[in-house]
Parts: sequence; structure tokens; C-alpha cells
Amino acid sequence: MESIETPIKILHLEDNLLDSELVQLCLRNEKLNFEYYFADNEHDFKAHLENQTIDIILSDYNLPGYSGAEALALIRNNFPNIPFVFVSGVLGEDAAIESLLNGATDYVLKNKLGKLDPAIKHALRESHLQKEYLKTIDNIRIKEKQYHLLVEGINEGIMMSDSNDTIQFVNQQICVITGYKAEELLGKNSAQILYDSRNLKIIQEKNSLLMRGFKDIFEIEILNKHREKLWMRISGSPVFDDKGKVSGSISVFENINDRKRAEDELRKLTRAVDQSPGSIVITDTEGIIEYANPATVILSGFSMEEMTNGQCNIFGSGKIRNEFEQIRESVKSGKIWDGEFQNRKKNGEFYWEAATISPIFNSKGDITHFLAIREDISERRKLTEQLTSAKEKAEENDRLKSAFLANISHEIRTPMNGILGFAELLKIPKLSHEAQKRYIHIIEQSGNRMLNIISDIVDISKIESGQMDIHIKETNVNMLLNELLLIYTPEANSKGLGLSFSSSLTDTGSNIHTDHARLKQILSYLIKNALKFTEVGAIAFGYSKNGDMLEFFVKDTGVGISKDQSELIFERFRQGSISFTRAYEGAGLGLSISKALVQMLGGEIWVHSMPGKGSEFFFRIPFVKQNEWSANKVIEQDSRSVHILIVEDDENSILYVKAILEDENAILLEAGNVTRAVDLVKKHPEIDIVLIDLNIYGKDGFKAIRQIKKLRPLLPIIAQTAYAFSEEEEIAREAGCTVFLSKPVKKQVLIEKIRELFQKEYS
Repeated sequence: MESIETPIKILHLEDNLLDSELVQLCLRNEKLNFEYYFADNEHDFKAHLENQTIDIILSDYNLPGYSGAEALALIRNNFPNIPFVFVSGVLGEDAAIESLLNGATDYVLKNKLGKLDPAIKHALRESHLQKEYLKTIDNIRIKEKQYHLLVEGINEGIMMSDSNDTIQFVNQQICVITGYKAEELLGKNSAQILYDSRNLKIIQEKNSLLMRGFKDIFEIEILNKHREKLWMRISGSPVFDDKGKVSGSISVFENINDRKRAEDELRKLTRAVDQSPGSIVITDTEGIIEYANPATVILSGFSMEEMTNGQCNIFGSGKIRNEFEQIRESVKSGKIWDGEFQNRKKNGEFYWEAATISPIFNSKGDITHFLAIREDISERRKLTEQLTSAKEKAEENDRLKSAFLANISHEIRTPMNGILGFAELLKIPKLSHEAQKRYIHIIEQSGNRMLNIISDIVDISKIESGQMDIHIKETNVNMLLNELLLIYTPEANSKGLGLSFSSSLTDTGSNIHTDHARLKQILSYLIKNALKFTEVGAIAFGYSKNGDMLEFFVKDTGVGISKDQSELIFERFRQGSISFTRAYEGAGLGLSISKALVQMLGGEIWVHSMPGKGSEFFFRIPFVKQNEWSANKVIEQDSRSVHILIVEDDENSILYVKAILEDENAILLEAGNVTRAVDLVKKHPEIDIVLIDLNIYGKDGFKAIRQIKKLRPLLPIIAQTAYAFSEEEEIAREAGCTVFLSKPVKKQVLIEKIRELFQKEYS
């Protein structure tokens, strides 16, 4: 059977009947059991209060002739236990806070009546708790009065016993404490009736001490009539007879059960604060620390003594003093501050922390202290910054891709238009010989332009896939520069630009070993760029010897490059701009290809430039003479071949390694799994180097390295992987690999690593 719920009596102060109906409808929809009383003026409002026992008041904030604030004041002065909830259409933050401070229980906006039902229930619950609280306060006051009567009339629990601990006298307070009637206690042994077996021995020792004439004060748990445990503070004194002999004892019982419970709660709270992983600090109103938990010591680096000696101020250790002054003033005004700021540890290290700083009020409502709860969020902010950076990078790449596609479309369609368009014009009957020559020339130019675009795209694809080959041969640098001068002088002359080159070596002394085609390609890109972006002035190119490097340069007097674009221009699809309407033709791949080729030749490239002043591009490559080149082969042809074991389960990867080592003096063995690899190492002691993929059949590469190292601890192992994570490299090196390479492995890099390991083994 369902219980019958007592209806809630609601008095609603409202001048709008429609709003009244809406409120009632809302509460009925929430299945709230209530009786509703309506008032739209002061007279009716007061009349309902006099004639009914109202449980809760709802009130509009603004009414003609009588305001919700006046109604609130009336209730708080005359009916303080009735909860008061504002239900208003417009209630600003300041008015809401003022209403709550003046005693309103809650407020609900009329456009959010869905919150009214929980607000009413919350208010009634708070009212009930308030009544219980007041009841508790009344009980405390009664106990205080009893304590006063006890002091005046010895009204605490008093018990007198004879020398055998038989109860001879009790006052009424003992009966109140224990629940026993006086006749139930008199003549009984106090130890047996008031104490459990755990405390029986203790109380017997205390009684023995009294019987020897000593006073004692101690705290112990007793059992009341219902066998419930109660903490007592007992003051015991011996009672002497006329002859001065102990004839019994008198004990004063003070009920300290509430105090013990409070102490237990305080211990729990203290442990919770001390063991909290978050920093908790209590300060005075100037921010001087009075208490800090251990987590604060770890966070700040200051010792507990250093923080609580009056020298540390939570508002004065941050990076920006003014910011902390503003926070302090905000909290001193009674507001809770919540936010993030940069603070400083004892060692001077700055870190980011999230903090909530709130005021602590005394019973008079005055702010006496501040409570600060803080957390180190440096790593979280760093992660956020990294995510933001990654997002921006992704967005930048997306813009680059869009700009590149638009530019490639333009760069392909433009020459195609020239080819197809003028090819169509060649069909015109009786076309003059001069027109034919001019159209054919335009078709050739357009074809060459398209060929350059396609070549750039092919080159960047080869570089990305690791398929770009480097062919080292003897190259005369001076002859190469002369050749470039002859190629680009006509274009320079057509624009009215000067073009010259300079060298620091003689013609016979400028023979080096490098990739002639790639060096020419790099210089061509740089010279063409200079011609493209220079309208007035001159272009100079050349080189100088700098130690064991040749340092090349291409200088122009063109438009120049801003500082923030100086690094970006070496990225793919860049022309110093990613707009869809650039003024210069080209796919924006030349400098990216140049950078990759320079690095493949063992060098580096950079630029110095200023907008409107021109640009200076520099790159350097190794200066390798003819008599030094033979040492760069893996092994001399007349020396012992290098034996290499390839441990790889991907056929294409095996073919790629074979192609790289095709021209080298190397003998290759293959293994597609760990068992085969270990078996070959056992059978072929002549193996000089193992080249292993870490990811064969999952992660078997690590297993293979460990087994091979057990057989031959000194055998060099080159590990390669498509997953270039730092932790994977760490594990590989711990397993025993000598060199760690990320796929795609560049030909020159692999050959150099093999040469280094082989020469080291046999040097």
C-alpha cells in the first residue's frame, strides 16, 4: 500500500495569472503533491501567512506596489524557517546574489521552470536540515545549562563505591548517562555492569590505584543499559574513613562521546588533507601561509618550516605580481577565484598551476583566512600546446595541399593551353612561315615548361619514397659553372640582368667526386629562382673552399624573403606564399628538392634575405678529391668482400637492399624469419654485418637480435624499422643492435653505415 504524502503548502506571490498557471502546471507535471495559495498584493500575502501554515513561498521579484525583496524581509523577520524561492522573469547576477545574501533560499528564472521542482525540493530539504540544526543547537544549549548546574550544584554523573567496588550512591545524571534507574545500579559491581571484557582489566587497575589512595583522571568507554558504548572522562578520588583508611572511591563521570566523535572526524579530515595528492594551503588574509599539506612541499620545493615561517606568500611567488594582487583583492571581497597562472618553485623553476582560492568566514561573517587548492598542470598545458601546434600544422598542411593542387592545375593547364591552342592554330590554311615558326616555338616552350613540372613531381616522389639515386663520379666544378653561365645568360640578358660566376679553385684543382647531375640540378633551381624573382640588378653564383667542404652561393637583387618565410620556403609547394593567386609560375618544389639533394650529397642549405634587398642562397657539400674517393667504397675490389646477412620478410625491401649494394663488393645472405637467421649465423662465421628489420612477423626482430648476440656478441647489427619511435630505438639498442635506421633507408646512409662498421671491425 502506498503511503499518503502530506501536501506541500505553497504560497505564491505573483501579479501575473498566466505565470501562476504555468507554475502550477509545471509542478503538476512533476507529480508534486501540493496545495496552492495565490496572492498578488501585500494584504493577501500577509493574510495567507496568518491563516495558513505555509511550507514554502514562491515570489516574483518585481510586483506593482510590493516587491519580492520586501516580502523576503517580512518572512526572514517573522517566519525565519519558511524557505523563500524567487521565481522571476529577469533577475540579474547582482540581484540574485543580493537576494541570497538577504536570506532567499534559491531563485529560478521563469524561462527555466523545469528547475522549479528540484529547487522546491532542495529548499524544503534545506529547511528541514535547518530545523534539525536548530534542534541540535537547542540540545547543546540544554547541555550547556546542565553543565552550568553541575558546576553550581555538582550535577555531573556522580558515583560512590565501597572498597569492593560495590555502588553505594549515584546521582540522577548517572542515570541519565547510563540509562539505568538508580535502583538498577545500587548494590551492583560497577566494573561488571558498566564495562565490557576489553576494558574490565583497565578499570580494575584504576580501582586498585584508588584503593591505594591515589587520584586518577582517565578516559574510557562505558556501556549503557542498551549496551551502547559511550566515551567518559572519569575523575576518580579515594574516600577515606575516620581512621584515614581508604574505604571506597568517588568518581565523577563526564560524557565526552561527542568530543571523541568530533576528534575522530577531525583525524579523518586531517589525514585526508595530509594525504591529498593536490596542494592544500591555508593563509591569512594577506596570503601568508599558516598551513600547507605535504603535497604542497613536493609541488613548491619549499619545506614546511619555510612555508609557515611567515615569509612565503601565495600571492607573491608568481611571475606577474599584479596578477596576484588582483586575485587577492577578488578573494578579499568574498568571491571564489578559480583559474590558472604561472608560479615559481623554490629553485626558480616556473610551472603552471590550476588553483581555486576561496575565503574562510568566521561566525560573524568576517573573512579570517583563505583556502587555496592547487594542482600542477604544466604537463597538461604542454600537451594542450602540442595538440594546438599539431592542429595548426595539420591546418597549414591542408592549406598547402589546396594551394598546391590549385597551382599544379594552373601550371599544367597553362602550358597545355599553349600546346593545344597553338597546335590548333597550325591547322590554319595558308599560315605564314613566320607564324608557323612562332607557334612551334611557343609549343616547344610550353612543352619544356610542362616537362619541368613533371620532372619536379617525379623527383619529389622519388625523394619521398627513398628511390632517388645518387651516382658519384668525377666532376669538374669550374666546367659545370661555365656550362650554367652559358645556359642562363640569354634569359638574364632578355631581362636586362647581369649574370656572373666566381670560383676559388683552378680548373685542374676543381675536380671532385660528387653526383654531377644532382649538383647541376641544385644550382639550376637556385639560378632559375633568382632569375624569376629579380627584375633589376644582377645575379652572381659560384663557390669557395671552406675546410673539407665546398660552399656554393647564388646571390640576387630581387624581391627578397621575409624572416618568417626563410625556413618555410624549403618546404614543399612553397613560393614564400600559399595564396591561390601567385605572381610567379612554378609548382613550389624546387627549393624542397634542392634541400633534399644537398642532404643526400652530405651537405646543408640555408638562405640570408631581406624583403626588397635580394636573397643569398648558400649550400655546402663535401670536397672529395680523386685520390680520396676509393676509400669511400664499402670494400676495395682487391680486398675481402663484406658478408652481409639480410633478415627481412618483405620481398620488395630485400630487392631494394640488393639494388643499393649491387655495385659494392658485398656477398649477401637472406633470412625471412628468426630461425633461419640464427641458423645462418651458426653456419657462416664469415658474416660481417647483419641488416635486420625489427618488424618481421610482428616484433620478431628484437628476438632475432638477442639470439644472434648470444651466439656472436661482437657481430655488428644494423636495425631498421618503419616505426621510428624513440622507445623502439631504445629497446633495439638494449637488445644489442649497433645502428638504428628509420625506413625509408637512404642508399648513401646505408652504404656509409656498412662501410663504417666493416672498416671498424677490420681496422
